[in-house]
Amino acid sequence: VYTQLAQDLERAFAFHAYHPLEMPKKQELLASAYLKLGRAGEAISLLQTLEKPDSLLMTHCYLSEGSSFEKVIEYGEKALLEHPEEKSLHIHLFNAYLGLSKSQNKHELSSLAAKHLDLAIDTFPVSLENRLWLAHFYCTEKNVRAIVH
Repeated sequence: VYTQLAQDLERAFAFHAYHPLEMPKKQELLASAYLKLGRAGEAISLLQTLEKPDSLLMTHCYLSEGSSFEKVIEYGEKALLEHPEEKSLHIHLFNAYLGLSKSQNKHELSSLAAKHLDLAIDTFPVSLENRLWLAHFYCTEKNVRAIVH
């Protein structure tokens, strides 16, 4: 189904079948089909040509590609503002901030990871490992504040 959709859209683009005002939505539809087909790189390339790419779709593309915590965070935070009902983004943002904090060793990134995990913990299944990480983070944070004050 998605293969046929992608082929039909590509053919329509080749023949300039859409009005210019329709193009961004049709390109997003094609990018979505690419994503479903496991062609996240092509979806990202197509979405990057748009003036205002759909942030939720971009987030899912970068999650699928798995290559950039920064891009997941950039588009994921925008997507949360535009689609606050997409609560599962908190889990993805937790993982992205945590991954980035491990590579950059920045406390503020760990704080953002904790915030997103805390917002998801009552809604989604969270592993024991992540629950323990959150508990350790808050205990450490509390002890650091006690020492500073």
